[in-house]
Amino acid sequence: MSGECGTSKQGVRTYYYKCHGRKNLRNGCKQQPYRKEILEKFVLDSIITELKKPGQMDYIVQGLLALQESQIKANSTLSILEREQKQNESAMENIMNAVERGFYTAAANKCMKELEDRQAELDV
Repeated sequence: MSGECGTSKQGVRTYYYKCHGRKNLRNGCKQQPYRKEILEKFVLDSIITELKKPGQMDYIVQGLLALQESQIKANSTLSILEREQKQNESAMENIMNAVERGFYTAAANKCMKELEDRQAELDV
């Protein structure tokens, strides 16, 4: 469903939700549009009812903690250093390709030296 609004002849705006298929005449949906206030109240009441069930909050908290843990692992120092190592390797390869094509400069040489030094630190 997607949100829409309409304006009456008196200039009053009405907000409602309408089936996407019905709106675009794709799936022959016969579902009538729902007033925004009614549908949103129904959804919120349903969520509150589910959250009040025993054990439901514990289940949600455990899921959120697991998600947080996986995000922490994904952004760990090790993964950051590995990412930097791959970027250094790519930069060094780009410089080597430029040198092979005849674009050798002192700046490229200096940059390559810095990248090699940093790569040596990362390899340790």
